[in-house]
Amino acid sequence: MKLKSRIALNSILICGLAAATPAGANNPAALRAAEASVKMFEAKKQTDNASYVFQLIGLANAYVANGRRSEANTTFRKAIAIGSHLNNFDVPGSMLSWALSLTYKPMLTQGMTAAQLNEHAVLEAAYEADLPNAEKIVLEGLEMVSKLPVNSDRRLNYMIGTIKFYKSLGRTQQVEARLKAVDTILQSLEHDPKLQNADIPRIAEKFMEISRTFCESPANLGFAAMFPKTLATDAEPPNPLLARQSDFKISEGYELRAIKLFDRLPETDYSRIEAHRRLAKWYRYFNQTKEENFQIQVLSKLLHTTDQTILFPKFDPCYGCGRG
Repeated sequence: MKLKSRIALNSILICGLAAATPAGANNPAALRAAEASVKMFEAKKQTDNASYVFQLIGLANAYVANGRRSEANTTFRKAIAIGSHLNNFDVPGSMLSWALSLTYKPMLTQGMTAAQLNEHAVLEAAYEADLPNAEKIVLEGLEMVSKLPVNSDRRLNYMIGTIKFYKSLGRTQQVEARLKAVDTILQSLEHDPKLQNADIPRIAEKFMEISRTFCESPANLGFAAMFPKTLATDAEPPNPLLARQSDFKISEGYELRAIKLFDRLPETDYSRIEAHRRLAKWYRYFNQTKEENFQIQVLSKLLHTTDQTILFPKFDPCYGCGRG
């Protein structure tokens, strides 16, 4: 595996681990294992690579899970300091993932046992304690990416990630500010008459990512076992099976901007065809039949057929997850 690929993979693993361990999940055995793993790297003097950074962030998560927040912060800062000297290592992205993990807060639900309510209270206290640090980390990362090229993936991805961060906190004002900032960049790109065809899918994906931030939908809309969502008014209580109409309208706006970009590609371009196929499935997921049918008509014209097996070809099922 090439060095760049290894670093990219480790960066993905870091981000995944940073969001994997909720605060308060006391696990001394996991902490001992994480400490032993870090010591092994240090004993072998293998401390200048992404794998070691990955181990440090794993240890930081273990500290958080065991209530040792000061040591967690020190360990994470050490990891970031090393990562900043590695080529192609996404330091801001790792910082954002860490901030998101620090602000993880499960919902209170009816029917919780006394033990579950106690655990929730512990998590609530941890959330309040970690929030200022998490916000500081996000702003530090924002300053870092502001020095990158304005249309770079790393900068745009981070800016979109901050929208998700502030939305998770219910900070409407910050969400609007971050959305306006990234929109300014994206508008200049989408209206650029010299935008290369090769860049269109990359820019369109940013719109779809913003869409998923406001109105969550599966990354793979081809799953046969996905459960569609119903649109609800903003007055209705939160429900994972519902999507707020206001959020849906924002999401739809970005989905339509993405498809408008794809339609600048040749009619035979696979990315354009797949984009309309995906958008039809996206509307189906939210039970928007009229809009779904319109996208199917567009897809049919692009492929010159009404054969459903061609419009929506079936793929080999995933026997591991059973989702088709």
